[in-house]
Amino acid sequence: MKGNTLSLVLDQPLHCIVLVAELMHEGDWGEVEKMLRQAMTQTGNFFHLFDLEELIRLLKASNGKPELFDFNLMNRCKKFAEVRSIHIRSLLNHQI
Repeated sequence: MKGNTLSLVLDQPLHCIVLVAELMHEGDWGEVEKMLRQAMTQTGNFFHLFDLEELIRLLKASNGKPELFDFNLMNRCKKFAEVRSIHIRSLLNHQI
C-alpha cells in the first residue's frame, strides 16, 4: 500500500477531537467541560467532545472543504465557551 503524506500546520492551533458513539444528556458533565476549558487555556489548542451524529452534521455542513470544517469547529468551540456545555448541535446551514 502506498499512503499519502499528511502535512501538519503547527504554527496554528490544533483541533483535538474526542469522538463518542452517543453523547448522553444524563449525568453531570461539569467536570469534563471544565477539563476541556482548562486544556484549551493551557495549550492554546481547540478541544472538542462530540458524538457521531454531530461529526456527520459538521462534515455535511463543511461540504468536503477542510477550511470550512476548520471554521465550523472553531465556531462550535466559541459556542461551547459561550454556553459552557458540550451539548451543542450544529445546524446544516453552516450555523452553530
